[in-house]
Amino acid sequence: MNFLNLVLIGTILVAGAHGASVAGKVCSEADKMMAASCGLRLIDFAGKAQHLDVEDDDEMAEFNRGCEALSDCNKTLNHCPLFNDADVVEAFGNVKTYCSIIKFVVDDFADCERKLDDKNLSCYEDWSPFDNYVTMKDPKKIQEVCNNFFGKGNCLKKEVTDACGKGHWEKLKNNLLSLNENAKKCDFTGII
Repeated sequence: MNFLNLVLIGTILVAGAHGASVAGKVCSEADKMMAASCGLRLIDFAGKAQHLDVEDDDEMAEFNRGCEALSDCNKTLNHCPLFNDADVVEAFGNVKTYCSIIKFVVDDFADCERKLDDKNLSCYEDWSPFDNYVTMKDPKKIQEVCNNFFGKGNCLKKEVTDACGKGHWEKLKNNLLSLNENAKKCDFTGII
């Protein structure tokens, strides 16, 4: 699921909030209004997250507020049938993962990331943890993702260890594995 899909899910939430009651589960009028607001927030979040400048404190503060607000939306409205739709559950799961990855990189991995950026290392530059998370949801692509989970040919271990030390590699590895349930299907023997 990409950011365009998040925008579409947000639009569905806005439109669907007006008829959100199914089989005994009823959303109040306040819930419907909040669902519409959450849909608009999801659309806004998806648009801004694509161009996030993690070096800009104001953008990061707004990003963190967006992550918290969308988490609150999901917790508050998960009793509504619309929020139990598979696509909506997946969209909010993707938001949670994206927020977790960005938070980790900015808070816990910032020093190492600067070192990697300064070295202009191709493995790190070409790698996207969010793509792993999304692509791994396709059962046909799990082995391909496993082979490149930590960069093409799993090259990140060497780059991160050389630039930042084994401790930073362990933090990165553990964070990424904890965010992706499907990673448990990978055999990382000799890689991690």
